[in-house]
Amino acid sequence: MLQPRAGHGFMALGAVLRLLGDIHGAEQACRELLKCFPDEPAFQTNLGMVLLHQGDYQQGWPAYEARLAPGLFPVPSPRGVKRWDQQSATEELILVAEQGAGDLIQFMRYAGFLKLLIPRVSIQADARFRTLLELFGTFDAIHTPESCPEDTAGCEWMPLMSVPGLLGVTADNPLIEAPYLAAFSESVQRWTAVLRRGMSEPERLVALHWQGNPEPERSWSMAGRSFRLEDLSAVAAGHGIRLVSVQKGTGSEQLAECSFLHRFVDAQPLVDQCWDYAETAAILASCDLVISSDSGIAHLAGALGLTTWLLLDYAPDWRWGGRGDRTIWYPSMRLFRQEQLGDWSPVGRAVSLALSELGARDTSQSNPAQNPRETR
Repeated sequence: MLQPRAGHGFMALGAVLRLLGDIHGAEQACRELLKCFPDEPAFQTNLGMVLLHQGDYQQGWPAYEARLAPGLFPVPSPRGVKRWDQQSATEELILVAEQGAGDLIQFMRYAGFLKLLIPRVSIQADARFRTLLELFGTFDAIHTPESCPEDTAGCEWMPLMSVPGLLGVTADNPLIEAPYLAAFSESVQRWTAVLRRGMSEPERLVALHWQGNPEPERSWSMAGRSFRLEDLSAVAAGHGIRLVSVQKGTGSEQLAECSFLHRFVDAQPLVDQCWDYAETAAILASCDLVISSDSGIAHLAGALGLTTWLLLDYAPDWRWGGRGDRTIWYPSMRLFRQEQLGDWSPVGRAVSLALSELGARDTSQSNPAQNPRETR
């Protein structure tokens, strides 16, 4: 007897295999699932992410376009504006930000390439990103979903995360690797003075971020990416460092009960009040090192070209791949991966050891008093 819904077993199998780090097995499960439900966009999207995770961008980008089906990853398209077919000429292209802050920061780097083809390239994003997008300085106009023009002649729109597929980005050729953001120098100078007040010259200032937006973590691809602040206790135990939290919203409450609260800078209350992305960029640029979970903060630090240590769960998001301590997206970033599912303690110890080695190397190579720190 035929059981047409039995194919759903492959969906659960694929999710489990991915969680266990068997990405090849997850791909096979996704393909078997699509044999049963070839027109289901959610399953096509999952296959796309698995392919991208393996570095197969040639097949991965087209499959990932299925995310744009109604009800999957909502994209607030401009009202009355036609979606660009990626072939015909257009006078203005509005890139529409989708999903999270990290996705916006990671893929806005390609706007300059589009400007070689299209006279005007604008962007639509949430209002909280305006100053960051102004800092980027590439877009001809910055819109919000509420302020985006309607029925604009000669204007079309495109989802931001469809751009790398259009440009043929591959795992071997990300097109742009160099830093593409720079914090306002005046803001960096101001925050450097505030954050380092009372610090001795050899001390290293480390920015911490441990919790991403909890909403995406309900999905099978992002679950488990965040950790507890207390998981960094081994890092805080190191000598010669001061800490600053750039955590906002969910997770920030952990700071008050943190066992190493005394290691944070005196200006922490001022940082807690700062929600602006451009100002956050200046805070990060005032630090010697950024340690973060997989979040928008990690992408911001990488885009600024700052020394960034990214802590990844056992089965991370597709963009980080499944192995290695480096990423094509941000050359200044080092990856620390879980070795066992859900266990962050060894990751914290590895980061602590790396921090100790970094301090020892600095001491042996130079006299900090004779090599003052440069700011952006």
